[in-house]
Amino acid sequence: MHNPNTEFCNLYSSVKFYVGVKITGTDGTVLLNGGTALPRVWTMRAACDAIEMQRLYAFPRLRGIYGERFTALTGREMQPSDLRVSFYPQGRELAAIYLDDVDDTTPAHFLVETSPGNWQAHFRLSRSCNEEEARAVIRALRDWYGGDAGAAKARQGRRFITDGLGYEAYWAEEDVDVDEAVRLYWESEPIELYDDEHVELSETEKTLFRSIWNRKLATTRNKSKADFGLAAYLLERGRGAAVAREAIRCARITLAEDKGAHTEKYLKLTVRKAVAKIHAHSSCSYYAIYFPI
Repeated sequence: MHNPNTEFCNLYSSVKFYVGVKITGTDGTVLLNGGTALPRVWTMRAACDAIEMQRLYAFPRLRGIYGERFTALTGREMQPSDLRVSFYPQGRELAAIYLDDVDDTTPAHFLVETSPGNWQAHFRLSRSCNEEEARAVIRALRDWYGGDAGAAKARQGRRFITDGLGYEAYWAEEDVDVDEAVRLYWESEPIELYDDEHVELSETEKTLFRSIWNRKLATTRNKSKADFGLAAYLLERGRGAAVAREAIRCARITLAEDKGAHTEKYLKLTVRKAVAKIHAHSSCSYYAIYFPI
């Protein structure tokens, strides 16, 4: 399988494969998510030509682990084509990073569509950097452009072009300024992202917050985005993190069922993402990191 854009290969030199299976409900809830990392290190160009081979190689093992659950959820047998293939960058330093779950307006150097309306945005860096610096860049860009708050690992799996739904290549002349991003991330004033204060919402507030959440859900058709939208709405109007947290818990009636033991962690990440976005938009200094196209 040949990569349709050789420039994408130049972002990453050597990679490892990750082959997995994921099933998402109509409301965005993840019903099944698992996979396996393959040990061999490939050059990016060779990896792009070996996607189907690695999918077939991993299929027997993944079918043995997840096949029954897959059939129970879908009503059919798992097939090799159901497996998604990603890659992990290797090497001591990184020349590019990415944001997950952004929209196609994000001015990245390269966009890969992983599901309808959701894109992985790849940014070329002004210089190669270590993982700690890369995490600072990721967080700085994520504060400005949004994306999955949990996808902050410098070597997190990302989708090949040929295993996505589509792609967009921009290749702007401006690269992400690593040194400026690190300076802004490390020297910025700390923000209280989350607290353990217990808040009791009035019945009027509960009704209002559910109405706002339902409107955002109707617009985004995604529960997590509706949660984020409600948190941002309240924080922008001076309500605290504890209020935002309880508002989401109240408005999304199925939250505990959807997130289970991860409910509190999910609330923390959602409020953190909303605070970060508001903080980023309050300062034009983030334009120094990357000049939008």
